[in-house]
Amino acid sequence: MRPDLKRILFVHIPKCGGTAFTIHLAASRRVAIAPTKDYLYDAVLDIYAASNLLSPVKTETELGFRTGIEQLLCPSSGAKPITHIAPFNHLDLLTAISLYREGMDQILCLLRPPLEVSESMLRYRIGHVLQHPTAWDSLELLSGLGTTPERFRAMAEANDQALYAAILEREKEAMDLANWLLVPFQERADAAMQALINIRKAQVICAPTSKMNQLLGHALGSGAWPAQLPRHNASSFLLDAHPSINIQIATEVLRTATPQTSIEIYNAILNSGALDSWTEQGFDQKSYWQSIDQAIIKAGLRQGKAASLPDLSLSLAAELRTALVENRKSILSLETEIKALRSSQSWIITRPIRATLDYLRGKLMHAPSRLKRISEELEQG
Repeated sequence: MRPDLKRILFVHIPKCGGTAFTIHLAASRRVAIAPTKDYLYDAVLDIYAASNLLSPVKTETELGFRTGIEQLLCPSSGAKPITHIAPFNHLDLLTAISLYREGMDQILCLLRPPLEVSESMLRYRIGHVLQHPTAWDSLELLSGLGTTPERFRAMAEANDQALYAAILEREKEAMDLANWLLVPFQERADAAMQALINIRKAQVICAPTSKMNQLLGHALGSGAWPAQLPRHNASSFLLDAHPSINIQIATEVLRTATPQTSIEIYNAILNSGALDSWTEQGFDQKSYWQSIDQAIIKAGLRQGKAASLPDLSLSLAAELRTALVENRKSILSLETEIKALRSSQSWIITRPIRATLDYLRGKLMHAPSRLKRISEELEQG
């Protein structure tokens, strides 16, 4: 769809403002939001409805969705031209770099303190179950917890800390920054260092959620957006309908439930000073990359390595190609594992495996040619 459009490849970490960011992209009337999977059509319609670009009446058919997209891509006389397209999904870094075209596209990411992510995830899950108890993901959570909607509500009203801990334990994989800023086959022993290197090599622009408007301005080349953006907080909206629920989660429960690798990665990025490159006036890109570079060098020194940057002439995608070829036998064996996991309802478990196989097989529409060659080698081998 419109290969001339620049792609905004947003690494959408759960509970880090990604939906709000996408709504504001759509509201700019310069960005087409395109679902990457059939089941995301309705979600994209909701995005457009929230941005007042399409009628808030939800269209359930693919035809209705396509009509809305065509109106945006083929605007009437006098309308703002579409300049960008944003694939819509919870993209991880692996998927983003496979869609990235150097010199045309951007990989962006919003970050939030991990403990805040955990609390927001808890509020969202509780609110979602209370508001939509028969939804498939609500039923999955209730089944996993071995409880009923009525019992679930009673425990939430009683601020049952065991319930909170059990919910967050199930969400650890989704909340772990390592699953979003690292890629398959990378060692997790030093996740923070590896994440910094990945950000540098894949040219990922990270911003704190508090600077969402500046990131929007950077993405569209229009400088800083208005300081006050319309509020979007799904967790609060869901809970507003249930005033008897007043979630008070113990700090110890939050700390225990939050992935340690997520805390390490976030602190490494924060302590690098890179996020300070975002100000009310906009983004100092030179300062951002200098901060990331210095953080990588310092981390290397702490590990007793030479005070130099990794070979930045070799892109992350090129490094992946080498790793994938070297591990092709073990990769092929994943096909057996994914067949067994396809019946699982937990997309969190299967997501890294699905993404790896899609990456290898060249199923992503615009996979770089080097990855297609890997796919051919695997088919022959």
